[in-house]
Amino acid sequence: MRIVLLGDSQTEGLQVRFDETYGSVLQRDLERLLPGRRFEVVNLAVSAYGTHQEVLTLKRYGSRIRPDWVVLGFYPGNDLSDNVRWPLIAEDASGGVRLVSHHFSLSHRVTLGTKIWMASVSHAYTFFAPRLKEVLSVPWLAKIGLIEPVRPSISPSQVASGSGPPRAYRITDELIRMARAEARQLDAEFAVLTIPSKTQVLQPGSVSGADDMDRLESDFVSSFEGGEILHLEALAPLRQSQQGGAAPYFRLDGHLNAIGHRVVGEMLARWLAPRLLESGRPLSPGEVPRRPRRDASAPAQSVEERTRTK
Repeated sequence: MRIVLLGDSQTEGLQVRFDETYGSVLQRDLERLLPGRRFEVVNLAVSAYGTHQEVLTLKRYGSRIRPDWVVLGFYPGNDLSDNVRWPLIAEDASGGVRLVSHHFSLSHRVTLGTKIWMASVSHAYTFFAPRLKEVLSVPWLAKIGLIEPVRPSISPSQVASGSGPPRAYRITDELIRMARAEARQLDAEFAVLTIPSKTQVLQPGSVSGADDMDRLESDFVSSFEGGEILHLEALAPLRQSQQGGAAPYFRLDGHLNAIGHRVVGEMLARWLAPRLLESGRPLSPGEVPRRPRRDASAPAQSVEERTRTK
C-alpha cells in the first residue's frame, strides 16, 4: 500500500529529522496497527510550495509512483497567500481556475533556494525573515528584474467568512478539487489533512487572530463536506498536546517540531487504518503492490467499488 504526501514545509518537516516527520510516523504506526501489511509513504512535500505547485507535483510524479492514497497537507496559514502571489494560475470569465506555465528567473530560483536552505538550518532565520519582510519594501528590485513581483500577503481576516468567497479562498478551494481530480485519474483515494497555525494552538481567541484562522478552517471543512472530499483536522490533538505540556511547535518559529509531527502522524494513522482495511487483501511481508495503470478516460472507482471487483 503506497501513500503519497503533498504539502509545504509543515509536511516536509523543516528542521525535523526525516524519521521524525509525520510521514515516517504514519508508516510505522500503520504497520503497528495493521500487522502483516507493508506500507510505503512517499513524501513529496517541498518547503515554500503552494497548493498549485502541489497539484503540479502530483501531475508530474503521480503516474510513476502510482499511489493508493494521496494526502494533501493543507496549511491555511500561508497556502492561500502562496496560491495567489505567484503567476501559476489563470482565471476565466466564469471564475474557473487553471494552471499555467511560468518560468521563474534564475535570480529568483537562486534566491528561493537559498531561503529554503537557510530555513532548514536556522530557527532564527524562520523567526526574523517574515518580520523583516513586513518592515522592508523593495519594489525597485522587482522593477529591475532581480526578484519576481510579489503580491501582498493575505491576512486570515481577509479570507474568513464574509459577504462572498474572496479570491484567495475560491482559488485555493478549486486547486484542492483539482488535486482530488488528479488523484482520481491515478485511481487513488484522496484526503486533505489541515494543519493549524501555531497561533491557533497556543493562543486561541480573538485577540491573537486565532479566531479568524479557526473560522477560515471551518469554512474549508464545510466546503470539503459539501464536495464530498475526505478530510481531517489536526487542531484538536495539537491543542491537547500543548495543554498537556508537550509543545508541538518550535519556540522561535511556526513549524511543527518532532512532538507535533508525532501527534499528527499518530492521528493520521488512526484515521487511515480502518479505511485501509476496506481496500482489499492484506499484503504479505515485503510485498509492494504494482497495480496496472487504469485507462485515464475511465471513471475513477471508489474504495468500495474496487473491493467489490476483487
